[in-house]
Amino acid sequence: MNEIEKTNLSFGDREAEKKKEKKYNPCSICGRPIWHSMAGRYSRVCGQVCDLSRTFLGGGRPLEEVWELLRKHKLSEWESMEAWWRDMGHSHFPGAFLLRRDRGAKHCKENSFWAPYPQAKRVHTELAGEKKKRRILPNGRTVGDCCEPYGINIYLFQRMCGGIAKKYGLTMNQVMEEFGMAPPPSPDWKDSISVHHQGQEYSIRRISKESGISFLSLYWRWMKGMFLIDDDIAHRLARTRSRRDARARQIERWNADYKPFNEG
Repeated sequence: MNEIEKTNLSFGDREAEKKKEKKYNPCSICGRPIWHSMAGRYSRVCGQVCDLSRTFLGGGRPLEEVWELLRKHKLSEWESMEAWWRDMGHSHFPGAFLLRRDRGAKHCKENSFWAPYPQAKRVHTELAGEKKKRRILPNGRTVGDCCEPYGINIYLFQRMCGGIAKKYGLTMNQVMEEFGMAPPPSPDWKDSISVHHQGQEYSIRRISKESGISFLSLYWRWMKGMFLIDDDIAHRLARTRSRRDARARQIERWNADYKPFNEG
């Protein structure tokens, strides 16, 4: 046996050993295999339904397991599974999630209902947004208090604050605290805050639309006393203005070319 055959044989043995060592963890909801279990939270789940089933009751869980969780965590007013199924079984359908109308009360016939996946996902998003709003910053204010004066949802507020923090080398908490301590001067701050540039008046809304920069980042520049339109933003505005003028000239040429046909 030559050296090449020995090398191929050794590598083949290593691959066989790796395949033998490869294992998977089954999903705790449906039991299907989950590969790459250590890659992250979202790769551990085998689907969106199983992921949501870890938050709400129902979904991919068996009914016996749903009742066991209700009984174990004392979440319901029913004393037996037969009583629970007598009240809720007639409206159950495959893949339904058991939700509560009042999150502060226990599960009962009047407070519980079966919901499909889209409705359960919407409720989960609302609960996650409320949780984010209740998060307390180091200065004692909540994220919801800092976000409310600007009239945007919590997800967009956090995403814009993350971009500002990355650009200026700050933390997201510092940026949100700055926005909370200096709220906008008026409800229509996007239109009331403006600056003159090359003989035209540009509001924050117009600058954001034509330059592609978030309006919260522009308000940050105005709040810190920086130039609202720097060289980069001026270049973006000039590019947008030239495209708009070129489009207008093209439309004028089209109207002039087709004017005899329109008149006829």
